[in-house]
Amino acid sequence: MQIEVVEGPEYYQNYLASMAVHWLRLDELSDGAVTPITLAARQFCESYCDRLFTRQTWKAHLDQLAEVQLPGEIGIEVQEITYLDADGERQTVDPSIYTCTRWGNLVLNPGQAWPEGKQAEIIYDVGPTDTPAQVEQAIRLLIGHFYEHRTAASADKMRDLPLGVESLLARHRKVGA
Repeated sequence: MQIEVVEGPEYYQNYLASMAVHWLRLDELSDGAVTPITLAARQFCESYCDRLFTRQTWKAHLDQLAEVQLPGEIGIEVQEITYLDADGERQTVDPSIYTCTRWGNLVLNPGQAWPEGKQAEIIYDVGPTDTPAQVEQAIRLLIGHFYEHRTAASADKMRDLPLGVESLLARHRKVGA
């Protein structure tokens, strides 16, 4: 199974960038450093906790229709499942024949069968609809830290993560991450 991001968290990145202007007391976004910094801060938090903190739309590519475990977080919602029929036409699977659990288990409903076809595509939403307040605060701290230390050469000694980031993220970190 191959996965691609169809719609990423751009809306959230735009929100973070606009808020960073306020947090950092900048006049505007023209600095050019703000957007990459907000992206780095969000991605750091997601990587550190081994989970998504923004809603995204993903597409899974399968050779054929089958019961699968879709990668992602709790709260997976399938938008559409399509496949190529024997004539090479893309068809949509009737949602009444399958169920997708919150954990991404895509299963057939009792008495149903997958249509015959190949090159299946499953478009689904993954990740939370709201970012937890502690994670947003950790992102804010990281944005400020990354902005203040945005050059490799500095007279100041480079510091570890800002005080509190690990504590704010601790309860959102997957066990074993």
